[in-house]
Amino acid sequence: MHYLPNNETFGEIEVVNVYSHYDVPRTFICATENLGFVFSFWIDETETHDSWYYVCISEEQISRLESGLIQLRDLFIGNQIFQVDTPYDHTQIASVSQIEEGMLDQEALPPVGFALKKIGYNQYCVDKFPEESFFYNQNSHQVRISKPRSKKPIVWDAIPAVFGVWKKIHNEILESIDDLAGNIFITPGPAQIGSYKINFESSHNEIALNAAKNLFAGLKEANGQLENLLELGVDLSLVEELLNSLSEHNLQFEIRGPSGNIVETINYRDLSASMETIFEYNQEKLPSSLVPQANDVERIITYIYNKSHGIPFTAESEGIDQRQINYYMSASKMMGFVNHGLLTPIGWKLSEATLEEEQYKILKDRFETSRCGWAWMKFCNVNSALELGPETAEDFLRERSTGLSESTLVRRASTLRKWPEVFRNKLQSN
Repeated sequence: MHYLPNNETFGEIEVVNVYSHYDVPRTFICATENLGFVFSFWIDETETHDSWYYVCISEEQISRLESGLIQLRDLFIGNQIFQVDTPYDHTQIASVSQIEEGMLDQEALPPVGFALKKIGYNQYCVDKFPEESFFYNQNSHQVRISKPRSKKPIVWDAIPAVFGVWKKIHNEILESIDDLAGNIFITPGPAQIGSYKINFESSHNEIALNAAKNLFAGLKEANGQLENLLELGVDLSLVEELLNSLSEHNLQFEIRGPSGNIVETINYRDLSASMETIFEYNQEKLPSSLVPQANDVERIITYIYNKSHGIPFTAESEGIDQRQINYYMSASKMMGFVNHGLLTPIGWKLSEATLEEEQYKILKDRFETSRCGWAWMKFCNVNSALELGPETAEDFLRERSTGLSESTLVRRASTLRKWPEVFRNKLQSN
């Protein structure tokens, strides 16, 4: 069996199941002495040897694969991969080298849509399917929460708290990457509520998962030191929010890739030193989530008015994309006009104001008492938002904000400087 590597990397190795065969098995699963199960896929041949990709996988991934839930190529995302050259002369030692995902020959991988089809008891063949037919795909990942060493059920409040903050962290990661700005989304897919597993479709799944892996690995290694975490450019207030949710409900957090591979597991009990340091750091800083991203201040008035009158405020009604709609909703929440999706008394007051001067006076007052507005006024040593110099926005965010890369900071500053300009135009001219 020249096609099986005789190499110390794998140790003793035997074929478990064959999925395609041409002269020799071309796509199959092996059990190895040293690395557990591996998925083996033939990629090339020369006069002296065959070349393969060997992917370390779990029993759960094998189950997903043989159930037809994932494409063959999705096994190559997030798993340990080796390139193996097996000489036709079986007395020679096979060449084995670990490779990174970015070094894979994409043309040699199984094409999109190819997966296993069951044709008999423990018998399978490789067949072509529509890509949209897969329950899991390269754009999906799964978030799980569990209660280790406890038989008590997870309380419902914990579920939206944890999954909601993961959505915010996911978007924060991608928004810090210049090339992805304006082309980001994450949507929940099918959920398995009994075990609290939710699948997410991500616009840039592989990038997000790699960044999340770096973030959580850095969190584990920090041991109270934040320098490396700060370099990742993720808002630490969101990390605090996640850790608080996990510790409050005694939960473990796990992210899995498209094929079921574990990307990262977080147990808050192992992070006590870093948690304390992060909490102290956030007390002195302004999280990026509290920096408004709403460019058109007048649309906040429209949103509050529409909400009070049961009028839709959507991407279609406003002629903007959903991310911008979210910006106006977030700004309204930041200034206290909305709480838990409902108008607050000051929100109702704004909705009932008929004079423009009154509307903008309310907006200015609420901005001044928001964390962002108050911190900016203190930074500039002024007593009113009307006195804020637009040119100070960038320096203010650079010194006081967290979780903003340089390019994102510049974009946020360009939005922020519009607010005092609008207030001056609307209030000082009257």
